[in-house]
Amino acid sequence: RAATAGLAETRRLILELRPEALSGRGLADALGRLLETVDGTGGVRTAADLAPETAATAEVRQTLYRIAQEALQNATRHAGAGTVTMRLYHDGATLILEVVDDGGGFDPSAADQPGRLGLRSMRERADAVGGRLAVRTDPGHGTRVRAYLPAGR
Repeated sequence: RAATAGLAETRRLILELRPEALSGRGLADALGRLLETVDGTGGVRTAADLAPETAATAEVRQTLYRIAQEALQNATRHAGAGTVTMRLYHDGATLILEVVDDGGGFDPSAADQPGRLGLRSMRERADAVGGRLAVRTDPGHGTRVRAYLPAGR
């Protein structure tokens, strides 16, 4: 039993390190499926405008997917959002991921306190591949998370 449980846990961790969703038809498809997991749950509606990505590296695709996961989780679990919109588009050699919610927003100065790792981890992920993260929010007015990542390095 211990070996079986250990094997199951190892597989789960490996899938978290490299999302199986990305091995299919590309990032746009994986992001669309990610949105489907929350559409309608808890009253949250989702919308998507996902352009096929340019020839992005596997590292950039994975980074965008992870940022999308975290932003979506924040919007659905913490923001009290009714609608979450995700966009993926490119501007030249830059891929841009945008996650916008109509939730309660937050005080950005309180986001980097101990125990709150979501925004910090998204920023670190973007920085690690030569990109940047921009967050616009105000208490009571929703949040927009935008990641700008180079398609290749």
